[in-house]
Amino acid sequence: MDGRGVIGFPVRIGVAFLLVALCVPAISYAVDAFQESSELQRVDGEVDSIIEASGRIYFGGAGCSCTIDVHVEPGYEIWIGGEGPEAYSVSVVKGSSVRERTYAENPSVRFLGERMVLTGDSELLLECARIDGVYGIRVTER
Repeated sequence: MDGRGVIGFPVRIGVAFLLVALCVPAISYAVDAFQESSELQRVDGEVDSIIEASGRIYFGGAGCSCTIDVHVEPGYEIWIGGEGPEAYSVSVVKGSSVRERTYAENPSVRFLGERMVLTGDSELLLECARIDGVYGIRVTER
């Protein structure tokens, strides 16, 4: 073999390893970002089902109720209701930051009582009620 053949092959191998070493962190980041995005979408789907069910119950009037099953991905929480404008919202929380806040707009449904925090699997009872002159949806965990 000539000198070029002996040196050329190890250089090619070295360049290949360098390219792989540079690509692995980017691919790892992309996979992690995709996984987090997928988890957030699944939790947001659960929020949509809560909002949709609350709208149906609200239109049904006082005394109308239904139950729904909710699955919250590990590391996430769903906050239902709260004080002030949050009483009309359902939020997705990861860690200490609100990732997504969805307001019940059509109809504008108020969630009655204290903020409810959901984690893991839950069965919720949604009831249309009038409490202290305030009309809205009372959510309880079964």
